[in-house]
Amino acid sequence: MRFLSGITLTALLASSLAAQQQAGSPAPMPASLKSFTSKFFVTGALNGAAISLEGSNTSENGQGGSLGLGYGFTPKFAGYIEGSGARMSSDDGNYTLAHFDIGARYHFANMARAWIPFVDAAFSGRTVQQNDYQMCTPGCTTDDLSMTGTGFSLGGGVMWYASRKVAISANLRWTNGEFNEVKYGNVTVTGLNQDATSTRFGLGMVWFPGAK
Repeated sequence: MRFLSGITLTALLASSLAAQQQAGSPAPMPASLKSFTSKFFVTGALNGAAISLEGSNTSENGQGGSLGLGYGFTPKFAGYIEGSGARMSSDDGNYTLAHFDIGARYHFANMARAWIPFVDAAFSGRTVQQNDYQMCTPGCTTDDLSMTGTGFSLGGGVMWYASRKVAISANLRWTNGEFNEVKYGNVTVTGLNQDATSTRFGLGMVWFPGAK
């Protein structure tokens, strides 16, 4: 009886110690965190741009840059504003094409991945500006010319995180809309309603200062 009691007591003690060790053991470490898509972020990129007018079989191309600011309300959903400009080549002289976007972005977020794809949509303003444009009607004058309008943009891209704070980004965006106002010198004409499609490809960086 004493022998059996000793065995039973030893078994109970061993079971109790094992339970205490299991309860007090630290939780397993989470998978390595490689990306971050929440809170404020800043974007900057070099851009290639193209634009074509409705009824035209040709497009004009140029290069420029963009700068933007966004905020990830959740890891997946973010809002952003961004401005971009490109110097375009044309047979009638070079000009500047500018976009200003106010939009929303959806990140296919996963903190354990370094590659994060995204899609976005934006309301866009567009401006074309050419200095010293010569117009002959039939007499020739030279003055500054600008066209402005609005459109809607759709796009997407991918980010690769070099660290939790900094990602390399590539994106493509299409904008459809109209130029509805033209200004030449001091003369402004509205109701132009010229449809145009522009395309932008950007390669740059995204900075998430709130990442730890």
